[in-house]
Amino acid sequence: VQPRKNYQMLVQAFAPIADQFPHDLAIAGGKGWMVDEMINEAHHLGIGDRVHFLGFVADEDLPALYSASSLFVMPSIYEGFGLPILEAMACAVPVIISNISSLPEVAGNAAVQLPADDPDAWTAAMSEILNDENRRAEMAEAGRIQARRFSWRQAADELLAVYDALLDKEATSRHNY
Repeated sequence: VQPRKNYQMLVQAFAPIADQFPHDLAIAGGKGWMVDEMINEAHHLGIGDRVHFLGFVADEDLPALYSASSLFVMPSIYEGFGLPILEAMACAVPVIISNISSLPEVAGNAAVQLPADDPDAWTAAMSEILNDENRRAEMAEAGRIQARRFSWRQAADELLAVYDALLDKEATSRHNY
């Protein structure tokens, strides 16, 4: 939990709809710098009892957390890959992500993609999806399909192919001198 995750904006986006839904906002992740500002923001907006900072969640507990969720939101300003998107999709949870960094590539068309700096868009998207059971089901199925496109085996094979190509290039360049 740190500023690049953009949770403060998420808290601001959740506030206008908190009274419309029985859902709480659960934020998982070890506490990083500026977490107190995020907690204070929730209290300032009057939803401190509806926003839960869970801290670190063990890998073996993540599937249960995802599966218990109605929606997974990742408003990050920067991510290296975005593995939690695929984890949520594999658990059939509809996903909303920011449309920057690597996230759109990971999510494909299976997630709603929004500007990271537009809390009104996030409010509207969360409300629309939570109010539409058919859309949630469609997004859940699209997410399961998208998640199946990725595997550790495939990633390892692709990385090995890059190493092989680099080694072949190195061997070729040595013979040319």
